[in-house]
Amino acid sequence: MGFFLGGALFWVLVTLYYKQAFTPPNDLFAERTITDVLANLISLPRWSAISGRVISEISQYDGRIAVILAFVALAIGFTKGKRIFLAAGWLVLGLVLLQYMGIFALTPMTWPGTWM
Repeated sequence: MGFFLGGALFWVLVTLYYKQAFTPPNDLFAERTITDVLANLISLPRWSAISGRVISEISQYDGRIAVILAFVALAIGFTKGKRIFLAAGWLVLGLVLLQYMGIFALTPMTWPGTWM
């Protein structure tokens, strides 16, 4: 892990320099303080609203999305030949969903695109 982090350090620093020096401020974080961002991140009502909306969006497909995700996970499991890859497929899908939810929790917008 140390070799990986050591190799990634240069690229992380280049990316941070580029974002600080060359990119313009965006409308989502330009006038917000770190306390505003952290307040959104730890707000339980916000996480509840986001989770409820995700569940309602997934459930509108009458279970079809779960079937598609199951086929994806099974395909990953069968192509590799071991059950651990099936679990890894579900883990990846779950982590991507949590990533999207976390990024949405950081932004100052509510679900349909209105500002808070």
